[in-house]
Amino acid sequence: MMDRFRDTRLARLLTVVGLAALVLTGCGDGSGGATAQQPSSDTAAGDKAPGLEIEGVDGGTAASGKGALESDSKVEVSARVVRQETDTSVLVRVTIDDGWHINANPASLDFLVPTSVTLHADDDRLDVEPVYPESTPLSVPLGDGAIQVYEQTATIRVPLPADVRTGDLARAEVMAEVQACNDEGRCLAPSTIAKSVDTTGT
Repeated sequence: MMDRFRDTRLARLLTVVGLAALVLTGCGDGSGGATAQQPSSDTAAGDKAPGLEIEGVDGGTAASGKGALESDSKVEVSARVVRQETDTSVLVRVTIDDGWHINANPASLDFLVPTSVTLHADDDRLDVEPVYPESTPLSVPLGDGAIQVYEQTATIRVPLPADVRTGDLARAEVMAEVQACNDEGRCLAPSTIAKSVDTTGT
């Protein structure tokens, strides 16, 4: 199952890379098409180019990945079952390192990877509709408006269908897809983090 998520993550990363490259390279030479710009000597010397900087990307091409950080190095995920009078839910708690944030759901721009959660039991994906929390705006030099993000902690509630029993969740796990960025516009490669659901409190 994780191979499928790795393939999905790679496809999403390549999409982010391609679209972010368009933002960074700007407009073309007047012929109506976009042209790639060679980095200036100042940029080559270490000055940061405006916009996004994607970890694991070298010259607009996906690098080998050796030594490249992924988002799970800045984000932790836990999940537990909470039973209430009217329903039962899985609460997914996402904890983000200081100085970093993850994209809200929905994401503010098409090429940003939104935070998303899916629930699986016995390798089957359950038909659930996660409830994502309120986001906060982050001012970054990208796009025309503020980017909506989650900082520090975010709790995502996943209401369970009536036909799902708590005992069925003993083998369940959540899959949280996240992309961590810092306030300077450096974004790490997206990660899909798998965590077992804690049912001990039910």
